[in-house]
Amino acid sequence: MEQILKMILRRFVRKGVNSGIRAISNRSGNTGKQSPKDRELAQQGQKNSKGLRQTSRILRRFTRF
Repeated sequence: MEQILKMILRRFVRKGVNSGIRAISNRSGNTGKQSPKDRELAQQGQKNSKGLRQTSRILRRFTRF
């Protein structure tokens, strides 16, 4: 029973972390009204957030045991 609760809790935490990272990366708003420099910075931020999500997945695997 305890393992099932841990599994469910992990799933919710994972969704929360991923949605938080996405929210921060999308803070810049609509990219259509931005200058080319700002657009480039927004794209770089999205790439960085993708790396953060991958890193958080890897860390979760290591801390599971």
